Amino acid sequence: MQKVLRELSDAVGLGDAIAICRKWGGREIRVPVKVASGDPLALVLGLETARKLVAVYGDQRLQLPSERNALLDMRNAAIWQACMVEGRSHESVGLEYGLTRPGVYAVLRKMREQEMKA
Repeated sequence: MQKVLRELSDAVGLGDAIAICRKWGGREIRVPVKVASGDPLALVLGLETARKLVAVYGDQRLQLPSERNALLDMRNAAIWQACMVEGRSHESVGLEYGLTRPGVYAVLRKMREQEMKA
């Protein structure tokens, strides 16, 4: 999962992190220092969640992944967890996520390559 998405999820929760990517994904946003009920962040997320975001990221710029990329990254992380941590078979994980065994293998290979680069 992309670092910014993981950090957003920790700050405001996974559902709201996805909502942020859905609305502003693929762009850089500037998080204000203060937020009011009529601000775009508050209108999309609700005032309480917007305040959580401001508390963590106030006066910073965030480069957000597109919603599609964010969701794929989350799916891939879940596949990694299921196979490599829980020890489930490629076939059972593939059935759960709508992939073939080679598709699951390709996801795991991609995740390994990303780990090696990091």
